[in-house]
Amino acid sequence: MKKIICAAAMLGGFVLSPAVWAMSELSDAELAEVDGQALFNLSYLSPSDTGNYESANNIGFYKLGVEAEIAANLNIKKLQLGCGGVNGGGACDIDIDNLSLSGNSSTSAGRVQSDAVLTNPFFEFAIKNPNIAATREVVGFRVGSEAANGLLTFGLENL
Repeated sequence: MKKIICAAAMLGGFVLSPAVWAMSELSDAELAEVDGQALFNLSYLSPSDTGNYESANNIGFYKLGVEAEIAANLNIKKLQLGCGGVNGGGACDIDIDNLSLSGNSSTSAGRVQSDAVLTNPFFEFAIKNPNIAATREVVGFRVGSEAANGLLTFGLENL
């Protein structure tokens, strides 16, 4: 028992040692030598950037991406977005029954057992007047990925 306590104390002393966990300052030259990657990536395409096809409408795009490969098999019985408000009590902007995301299988039984693979998925927001806080507004968004391998279906005939 004494050996276990002694070993645990030594291990705890090493793990909790300030020398092991201490942060050290790096110079710019040292930082240039470090390689790393973030899980989340945030980018902005301003209305004046080349490649922004909505620049005439003064729309900028904010993109929040996940630098990862995600495998998923999703079944959504009812997807409703934008319900109420200007649409009234029972209406929605998006109203989809039986939405499914699965792998590339030719049979319904195979689809149940396979995953769709999304590479670097992202959310992107379209902002009108992005540089003027008083008139800034969200005019759209999209959900996507840089690459996708799978089937996106809706309805009852998903074979």
